[in-house]
Amino acid sequence: LYRVPPLTTSGGHRAEQWDLAKPLQTCGFQVERRNNDLYLLFTTEDHTKLYALSKIQENSSVSKSVEPVVDSSRYFVTQVQSGGGLQGGGGREKTAYVGFGFRDRDVALDLLGNLQQFQKSIQREQQAKNMKVTDIPKLAEGEKIHISFGTKGAEKKKKKPASSTTAS
Repeated sequence: LYRVPPLTTSGGHRAEQWDLAKPLQTCGFQVERRNNDLYLLFTTEDHTKLYALSKIQENSSVSKSVEPVVDSSRYFVTQVQSGGGLQGGGGREKTAYVGFGFRDRDVALDLLGNLQQFQKSIQREQQAKNMKVTDIPKLAEGEKIHISFGTKGAEKKKKKPASSTTAS
């Protein structure tokens, strides 16, 4: 995790401004879906202690919750809520924008794929909820349906051989 300076332009965050050689914390990273929310968990001590948590709610934009930086495909910015390492005093929940990144580009691409899959699954679930369920049509009492499947092994009309006469 990296300290992210405030944005000075509308161009977006730049990882080169984060002092990449000095992270705030080196963490494990997990993505979990709980109900209709997605959680990014930043953990320490072999994934046993929560350091920071980013919650992406079903009605929020994934692209605004996890923003790619403009100068690298491996680094992102997200808002985290208080966890083990970011708790504020007085019981208030503390939030902060932090940068995070991956050594391998493939892992970063996997994260982007998971975020897109989450957003699409939420959209599909919302569409399914909005669909009107109609009753299955039923036949009235005494009503019949006739279905013709064609003729299996239909008899071929046998053509009579043309009569031929032979001259002698």
